[in-house]
Amino acid sequence: MDHSIREIIDSYDATAGLDRAHTIPASWYTDPRISQLETRTVFSRTWQMVARADQVAKNGQYVTTELAGEPIVVVRGSDGVLRAFFNVCRHHAAAVMTEPEGSASHLRCPYHGWTYSLEGELKGTPDFQGVCDFDRAKTGLIPVAAAQWENFVFVRLAPVGPTLAEFLGADLIAQTLALRLSSLHFQERRLYDFECNWKVFVD
Repeated sequence: MDHSIREIIDSYDATAGLDRAHTIPASWYTDPRISQLETRTVFSRTWQMVARADQVAKNGQYVTTELAGEPIVVVRGSDGVLRAFFNVCRHHAAAVMTEPEGSASHLRCPYHGWTYSLEGELKGTPDFQGVCDFDRAKTGLIPVAAAQWENFVFVRLAPVGPTLAEFLGADLIAQTLALRLSSLHFQERRLYDFECNWKVFVD
């Protein structure tokens, strides 16, 4: 970690007694280096809710979103398995699925027509015959960890890390049982843009 960033983080004492406690430094909200660090450590390594299970209940249903600056597509495979991928074509890095959500029999990039199965396998490469050393089997969509809890779909960008159940914790899972979250049903998707640091919204 950059020395100056470490100084910013260390300037706050989370163990200080109430008589000496103060809020976190303003730089934690405004310094772009802190934002970049949070993207790498907070949002990329933890599970984030990205969709409702109702939206991807049937084979072929998908939802697109963005997490920590990375485009993501969540899709229910033809085998019924829930999967997530970086929504980036392996040809020229265009978005493969461009609608917020929908249903499809395959995932097709609109740029040059590269086509992937619902399981992320590369199936079609128009006008790409005769390219040397091209391994179709190794050129599928890059997977992202996906899991479902109650009727919420979560993804984790980091390739390794805790399971969703471990991340949520047994206490939280037990405390929410009385809410009967699985009885709730998805109605619509709304997006709100907040012109503030995410910690301001949490505060």
